[in-house]
Amino acid sequence: MTLRVVMRREVPRKTARRTMWRMWSMRGYSSRPCPHEPAQVGWVALEFWVEAPIASREILASYEWELDDALLSREVRAEFVGSGSRLEA
Repeated sequence: MTLRVVMRREVPRKTARRTMWRMWSMRGYSSRPCPHEPAQVGWVALEFWVEAPIASREILASYEWELDDALLSREVRAEFVGSGSRLEA
């Protein structure tokens, strides 16, 4: 059984589609717009997720670090705010 690690981040609305596309095509992250209201005007909340074979606090932290690193990478170059993750079965 695998679990889905879901991480919510907020990105500028004008670059949201590009960020979602680049994260999927270059890094393999699935994403969707999140229905929650973003904290900043002109930004949109996105949820990124990956499948994880096991779950522990250390693994969740490593997925978060990897997501943040991917968002800041040369290929994606996304501005973002937010942190945290949750598990879905």
